[in-house]
Amino acid sequence: MNRTIIVFLALLAVSFSSQAHHSFPASYETDQIITLDGIVEDWVWRNPHPFLFVAVEQGNGETQTWAVEFGNATGLALRGLRAEDFHQGDHMLVVGNPGRRGRTSLHFMGLLRPADGFQFGDVEQLEQ
Repeated sequence: MNRTIIVFLALLAVSFSSQAHHSFPASYETDQIITLDGIVEDWVWRNPHPFLFVAVEQGNGETQTWAVEFGNATGLALRGLRAEDFHQGDHMLVVGNPGRRGRTSLHFMGLLRPADGFQFGDVEQLEQ
């Protein structure tokens, strides 16, 4: 009986941590969509979530780095995205949900690389 309770509590704890990990509404403004126009600083292809770091020039001429969080790498690969698709210096338009509390982070929805027309995700939301 005690073993059953321990297993149940362990499974319950894992399910809560799993939900917390995937709680994008807690980290991102899901009711807002913005477009970043910037230059790739880094592309980190890893599980559970790849990140694209994009330098965006502000109105005052300063540059601000945004961390764009993608879904899991396996799912992205199955949809055709590869670790080799982005390089430092690429000009990108990226659309997604901005981070809460003024964080310079974005939950990925779609992107366009104007130089060659490469697109991935929901590019219908892009402001061009």
